[in-house]
Amino acid sequence: MDSLIQLGRRHNNAQPLGPHPFTMPEDDELRTLVATHISGINISSSPGFDSITPTFIKYACKHVPKHNERIWDNVNVLVPHIATLFKLLIAKANIPRSWKEAKLTPIHK
Repeated sequence: MDSLIQLGRRHNNAQPLGPHPFTMPEDDELRTLVATHISGINISSSPGFDSITPTFIKYACKHVPKHNERIWDNVNVLVPHIATLFKLLIAKANIPRSWKEAKLTPIHK
């Protein structure tokens, strides 16, 4: 079976379902995406096996002035490094083994 085809009344134009084509986001778009997700981290989450706390990741910021303004902005210093790491992992199509491990804590009734 080379490809799957959606059938039924709602799918009159039967098109093969295959792997979704993925395009690598531009560097600025990837940094924005990483920054958005970092800003949404729940700081009450527990750290992983590396003992890096979500609080550290979320609040690793520096105070920089905005362009041509007297307003200051907090910029996370980890965003470009994490974006570069994700770009490398996507390009190599490799996920580190340690990212596939999890800590589970059973909660008894």
